[in-house]
Amino acid sequence: MILLQSQDSFDKMALLDGPGGNLHWIEKQNAPRQRLQGHFSQLGNSTLLFYRNNDGSLHFRIDERDIDLSNDIVVIWSPGLATNLSVVESGKPVLTFQYRSIQLEPPLELDPTPMVEMEDYDFGLFVANVTQDPERRARIYPLTEE
Repeated sequence: MILLQSQDSFDKMALLDGPGGNLHWIEKQNAPRQRLQGHFSQLGNSTLLFYRNNDGSLHFRIDERDIDLSNDIVVIWSPGLATNLSVVESGKPVLTFQYRSIQLEPPLELDPTPMVEMEDYDFGLFVANVTQDPERRARIYPLTEE
Protein backbone atom coordinates (compact mmCIF):
# COMPACT_ATOMS: atom_id res chain seq x y z
CA MET A 1 0.00 0.00 0.00
CA ILE A 2 1.20 3.50 -0.91
CA LEU A 3 0.49 6.27 1.62
CA LEU A 4 -0.58 9.64 0.16
CA GLN A 5 -1.19 13.01 1.85
CA SER A 6 -3.85 15.43 0.65
CA GLN A 7 -2.48 18.66 -0.79
CA ASP A 8 -5.85 20.25 0.00
CA SER A 9 -6.43 19.23 3.63
CA PHE A 10 -3.98 18.44 6.43
CA ASP A 11 -6.28 15.78 7.95
CA LYS A 12 -6.96 13.73 4.82
CA MET A 13 -4.84 10.89 3.53
CA ALA A 14 -5.30 7.93 1.23
CA LEU A 15 -3.89 4.47 0.67
CA LEU A 16 -3.33 3.32 -2.91
CA ASP A 17 -3.16 -0.38 -3.82
CA GLY A 18 -0.52 0.38 -6.47
CA PRO A 19 -0.48 1.88 -9.98
CA GLY A 20 -3.99 1.71 -11.38
CA GLY A 21 -5.21 0.35 -8.03
CA ASN A 22 -8.00 1.39 -5.74
CA LEU A 23 -7.78 4.47 -3.56
CA HIS A 24 -8.92 4.15 0.07
CA TRP A 25 -9.66 7.42 1.90
CA ILE A 26 -8.51 7.67 5.52
CA GLU A 27 -8.20 10.31 8.22
CA LYS A 28 -4.68 11.27 9.24
CA GLN A 29 -5.25 9.92 12.76
CA ASN A 30 -5.96 6.46 11.28
CA ALA A 31 -3.02 6.40 8.87
CA PRO A 32 -0.51 3.56 9.20
CA ARG A 33 2.98 4.46 10.39
CA GLN A 34 4.80 4.22 7.11
CA ARG A 35 6.73 6.49 4.78
CA LEU A 36 4.74 9.05 2.80
CA GLN A 37 5.07 8.23 -0.90
CA GLY A 38 3.04 10.98 -2.54
CA HIS A 39 0.29 13.57 -2.55
CA PHE A 40 -3.18 13.93 -4.04
CA SER A 41 -5.57 16.76 -4.80
CA GLN A 42 -9.17 17.19 -5.86
CA LEU A 43 -9.36 19.51 -8.87
CA GLY A 44 -12.92 19.98 -10.05
CA ASN A 45 -14.53 16.54 -10.26
CA SER A 46 -11.20 14.75 -10.66
CA THR A 47 -8.67 13.24 -8.28
CA LEU A 48 -4.99 13.75 -9.16
CA LEU A 49 -2.22 11.68 -7.58
CA PHE A 50 1.54 12.21 -7.70
CA TYR A 51 3.55 9.45 -6.05
CA ARG A 52 6.52 7.12 -6.07
CA ASN A 53 5.60 3.47 -6.55
CA ASN A 54 7.22 0.75 -4.45
CA ASP A 55 9.51 -0.14 -7.38
CA GLY A 56 10.90 3.42 -7.32
CA SER A 57 9.09 4.74 -10.40
CA LEU A 58 7.40 8.15 -10.25
CA HIS A 59 3.73 8.23 -11.28
CA PHE A 60 1.06 10.81 -12.09
CA ARG A 61 -2.58 9.76 -12.08
CA ILE A 62 -5.70 11.62 -13.13
CA ASP A 63 -8.77 9.69 -11.99
CA GLU A 64 -8.20 6.17 -13.38
CA ARG A 65 -5.46 7.07 -15.89
CA ASP A 66 -2.08 6.28 -14.32
CA ILE A 67 1.09 7.35 -16.12
CA ASP A 68 4.59 6.11 -15.30
CA LEU A 69 6.74 9.24 -15.54
CA SER A 70 9.80 7.80 -17.22
CA ASN A 71 12.63 10.26 -17.85
CA ASP A 72 11.26 11.48 -21.19
CA ILE A 73 7.78 12.28 -19.82
CA VAL A 74 7.08 15.66 -18.22
CA VAL A 75 4.01 17.59 -17.15
CA ILE A 76 3.55 21.07 -18.64
CA TRP A 77 1.51 23.68 -16.74
CA SER A 78 -0.20 26.42 -18.79
CA PRO A 79 -2.08 29.04 -16.78
CA GLY A 80 -4.99 31.11 -18.01
CA LEU A 81 -8.70 31.45 -17.26
CA ALA A 82 -8.58 27.67 -17.29
CA THR A 83 -5.31 26.00 -16.40
CA ASN A 84 -4.09 23.20 -18.64
CA LEU A 85 -1.89 20.32 -17.55
CA SER A 86 -0.36 18.39 -20.43
CA VAL A 87 1.52 15.15 -20.00
CA VAL A 88 4.14 15.20 -22.76
CA GLU A 89 6.26 12.27 -23.94
CA SER A 90 9.13 12.99 -26.33
CA GLY A 91 7.54 16.34 -27.22
CA LYS A 92 4.09 14.88 -27.97
CA PRO A 93 1.03 15.36 -25.70
CA VAL A 94 -0.23 12.09 -24.23
CA LEU A 95 -2.93 13.53 -21.97
CA THR A 96 -4.38 16.98 -21.29
CA PHE A 97 -6.34 17.96 -18.20
CA GLN A 98 -8.04 21.30 -17.66
CA TYR A 99 -9.10 22.86 -14.35
CA ARG A 100 -10.24 26.20 -13.00
CA SER A 101 -7.35 28.52 -12.23
CA ILE A 102 -6.54 29.12 -8.58
CA GLN A 103 -7.50 32.60 -7.33
CA LEU A 104 -5.81 33.45 -4.05
CA GLU A 105 -7.30 35.94 -1.58
CA PRO A 106 -5.25 37.77 -0.55
CA PRO A 107 -2.90 37.57 -3.56
CA LEU A 108 0.34 35.65 -3.07
CA GLU A 109 2.46 38.80 -2.94
CA LEU A 110 0.49 39.87 0.18
CA ASP A 111 0.76 36.49 1.95
CA PRO A 112 2.82 36.92 5.14
CA THR A 113 3.91 33.25 5.18
CA PRO A 114 7.67 33.02 4.60
CA MET A 115 8.90 30.98 1.62
CA VAL A 116 5.37 30.39 0.24
CA GLU A 117 5.10 29.90 -3.52
CA MET A 118 2.24 29.42 -5.96
CA GLU A 119 3.00 25.70 -6.22
CA ASP A 120 2.02 25.41 -2.53
CA TYR A 121 -1.55 26.20 -3.63
CA ASP A 122 -1.70 24.80 -7.17
CA PHE A 123 -1.16 21.04 -7.31
CA GLY A 124 -0.81 21.04 -11.10
CA LEU A 125 2.01 23.59 -10.92
CA PHE A 126 3.71 21.55 -8.19
CA VAL A 127 3.65 18.37 -10.31
CA ALA A 128 4.87 20.24 -13.41
CA ASN A 129 7.73 21.90 -11.51
CA VAL A 130 8.93 18.62 -10.05
CA THR A 131 8.78 16.68 -13.34
CA GLN A 132 10.76 19.39 -15.13
CA ASP A 133 13.55 19.55 -12.53
CA PRO A 134 15.78 16.42 -12.63
CA GLU A 135 17.11 16.96 -9.08
CA ARG A 136 13.67 17.40 -7.49
CA ARG A 137 12.34 14.53 -9.55
CA ALA A 138 15.08 12.21 -8.27
CA ARG A 139 14.75 13.11 -4.60
CA ILE A 140 10.99 13.48 -4.11
CA TYR A 141 9.33 10.74 -2.07
CA PRO A 142 12.44 8.63 -1.38
CA LEU A 143 11.82 4.98 -0.58
CA THR A 144 14.72 4.83 1.89
CA GLU A 145 16.21 7.19 4.45
CA GLU A 146 19.12 9.18 3.11
